[in-house]
Amino acid sequence: MNNSVSKYVLWALFAVSIVIALMFAFGGSDMAIYNGEEFNEPKQSGTLLGWVYALTGLTLAITLVVSIISYVKLFKTNPKKAVTILGILIVLALVFVISWCAGSTDKINIIGYDGTDNVGNWARYSDMCLYVCYTLAAFAVLCILGSAAFKLIKK
Repeated sequence: MNNSVSKYVLWALFAVSIVIALMFAFGGSDMAIYNGEEFNEPKQSGTLLGWVYALTGLTLAITLVVSIISYVKLFKTNPKKAVTILGILIVLALVFVISWCAGSTDKINIIGYDGTDNVGNWARYSDMCLYVCYTLAAFAVLCILGSAAFKLIKK
């Protein structure tokens, strides 16, 4: 029963996504002007973006709820492993906080962009995203190398 409900929900979301994608692709366009230049803007851009935001929010909410439920169950059955996972999450949060603090609020010079979304906290946010990517990539490489070294030592 549970599996069939999720299957029907998946197919319904898939069908709505296809309809919205077709509306976006074949719904026509309006001429828009940006920085003095004309370009075609699809009429259903807002609908498509709204659907993407809704799916993203739904996915994040479901993932968060399922993760919390799974963590509570794990804490009841294996508290040591649950505390280890909590430590990893705390380290990840620290990576984000340190990356945010390391970011600069100076204006980012972007060719052809005259807006205000490249200064202040938005510039710091951009830096944070880059620093987090660099840090997680470095952690991944270190884990791969550490795992290989551990296998060699273990033999």
